[in-house]
Amino acid sequence: MEEFKTIVTDDGSLTLLHPILKDSYHSLQGAMLEAMHVYIKAGFEGVCLSLGLGLGLKPHRCISVLEMGFGTGLNALLTLNKALQDGVKVNYCTIELYPIDMKVVELLCYARNIALYNSYNTEHELLLHNAFIAMHNAPWGEAVEILPCFTLTKIRADINDVVLHANHYDVVYWDAFSFDTQPHLWSNDIFSKIHKAIKPTAILTTYSAKGEVKRALRESGFTVKRAKGFGTKHHMLIATW
Repeated sequence: MEEFKTIVTDDGSLTLLHPILKDSYHSLQGAMLEAMHVYIKAGFEGVCLSLGLGLGLKPHRCISVLEMGFGTGLNALLTLNKALQDGVKVNYCTIELYPIDMKVVELLCYARNIALYNSYNTEHELLLHNAFIAMHNAPWGEAVEILPCFTLTKIRADINDVVLHANHYDVVYWDAFSFDTQPHLWSNDIFSKIHKAIKPTAILTTYSAKGEVKRALRESGFTVKRAKGFGTKHHMLIATW
């Protein structure tokens, strides 16, 4: 297999170019800032706000996150960072059929990017770095406590073969490769499966605003709206139950 190519994106954070699919894992306009815009602000923060979390109202409530495409682990690390900031507990489940090698993981400096963005000290940066490495080293198919506020379950499988608990997830990050690259991951059947797995208060966010994706979500039972996309991308999608 060819080597993954690392690309420095416009915000200084790295992304990877998949050697076979020839598709990047994140926006070239800013890997970290795109993930924050699409998944943290629109998804995670939206659910926390609706549930009154991070405001001292329900400190014992735990947010269940489902992610399609663990990839580089950037979304997971940003979610862990947000959980630390807001005092929220997170159960994070992510599905990935083709994980990247640790030698590639070690090239990514996301803890440093997050620390610079938030003006964290070196101690906090090290905390994030160790958490990031622990995420990638965590065994598959087991719930692993990365930090007291963050438990990770990685599932190495095709999503069609994964059994999801009904009415379970609060937020879904749909971060598969693009519709043009992997159209089968944006189908009615898969989105119907996700719809059954989320709570009525849940939010699904994705960077894609493609017409086929919007129709598949709606035909699967979601209410879909367009929101401002990241960078020069005009729109992204937010879907609710």
